[in-house]
Amino acid sequence: MADIDKVSRSSLEDEEEKTALWPHSPEDNFAGATRPKEKWTQRRLLCINVAMLCFSLVILVLAGVLRYDPEYRGRNALLKKTSAYSPLFDELDIPLVTVQGSSFFDNSGFYLTTDQVIKLGKDPEQTVRSNEHPDLHIGIINGMHELHCLNVIRKNLHRDYYWPEGIRHPVHWIHLYHCVEVVVNALMCTGNMDVVTFNWMETQSAPFFDFSFNRVCRDFDRILEWQTEALSDMEDVHRVEGSRELQAPSILQALNAQRPEDRAFTHDDPAFVGIGL
Repeated sequence: MADIDKVSRSSLEDEEEKTALWPHSPEDNFAGATRPKEKWTQRRLLCINVAMLCFSLVILVLAGVLRYDPEYRGRNALLKKTSAYSPLFDELDIPLVTVQGSSFFDNSGFYLTTDQVIKLGKDPEQTVRSNEHPDLHIGIINGMHELHCLNVIRKNLHRDYYWPEGIRHPVHWIHLYHCVEVVVNALMCTGNMDVVTFNWMETQSAPFFDFSFNRVCRDFDRILEWQTEALSDMEDVHRVEGSRELQAPSILQALNAQRPEDRAFTHDDPAFVGIGL
């Protein structure tokens, strides 16, 4: 009997040793197998959170620096960052507005200081100065000149109306081609990225352009208002003895040699007089 009890006890102990090495349930087995993966996932999430925190701190610091950076504050600060130097940015506020179109405006001048001329990258010894105010120079807003050129092109589409007696001299064509180049350069330099969509339209077999979209523009009325206030007297501009002259292009030299009476940009030609309609 004692031997039987001993054998039973020994078998039971062996069985307990074996079962001790086995998982007690499928859940225990799954938990044991996935514990290293859980630790790795937690570590990865921690790293991601730390990285996001650092990124947020960097953005916060940059925002604070830019907020108090004089280059990003003040009048028209962002426009200055995306535009070449213009004294107008320091003279008036140019809010962004939504507009439907524009009109043709005068090509008038205004006064510039010598410091402003230098900031424009120009040589103040070569620019035209005011006779009444020798310390001031004469300039125009290029956008007005571009509108003037667009109007010159428009007039040439109705040549019989504006020049019923025909074109009087070749300088007219030089001016016209110059204006075409001015408009092309303006469009390419600006690189307008507004998006045009299409509609299906009756009588049209192909998709039709929808040009009735909103534009975000500078307040052109405010620019015109400033120009009127700052307008210089262009009668104040005339050559004086000792004025520095630049060499004329060869084509203008040749034309002037043939017909001295047809100096370039003769003011009796409607193409060269403002932009009167």
